[in-house]
Amino acid sequence: MSQLVYDDLKMRIVAGEFDVDQRLPSEGTLARNFGVSRSSVRAALQRLQMLGLVEIRVGEGSFVQERTFNNLMSEVSALVAEDAMIPYVRELRQTIEIAATRLALNRASDEELSGFVKQARELGETARLDNGEEYIEADYRFHLTLCSLSQNRLFELVYASIRDLFRLDIVRNLEKSRTLHPSPFVAGAERHIALAVALASRDVEKAMRLIEDIVDLRVNEEQPPRLSD
Repeated sequence: MSQLVYDDLKMRIVAGEFDVDQRLPSEGTLARNFGVSRSSVRAALQRLQMLGLVEIRVGEGSFVQERTFNNLMSEVSALVAEDAMIPYVRELRQTIEIAATRLALNRASDEELSGFVKQARELGETARLDNGEEYIEADYRFHLTLCSLSQNRLFELVYASIRDLFRLDIVRNLEKSRTLHPSPFVAGAERHIALAVALASRDVEKAMRLIEDIVDLRVNEEQPPRLSD
């Protein structure tokens, strides 16, 4: 039942029915209006707070927040973070990271690329620890740095804003790698190190081949689902 409350309030907030910093009706009022329990209302408000659409102030209530690029991207992330949408996430990664690699080859300084190689080698050290959560976070930071090296601020902003989606795709890639490598963390880190070295060497052909492999461009097993009209 919390989904009903969540969907209705989100739609009304996005439509501008509430002013910024306006206090929403109390949990009790919302529960009566929707015919649900207060716990269902509370769960819906917590989800809206995670999107950055409301702020829950203890003892005061829930207040509408200003719509920003970041909470818009968080909303997109929450909407598509499900298995059926993973192929779309993959296509987004391909678009951003392949372009970012090409731009980084032309725009990043030698010093920046040397630092990128160092970061990649640190990823390799993390891989040997065989700690999934630490590796996924380090992997994500590697790709965020790649976007930064492109000097396209929007690439970096989008990547940072929908962080959970990209992490989810990284997890899916690792799951697929387990069928091919006894240690997917180490195998993945080796590809990332090779990419960083190719970038530092300004080896365009090798760098582009490696980034395509990393974002799984040439393994097109998953087709995006058809969207209903």
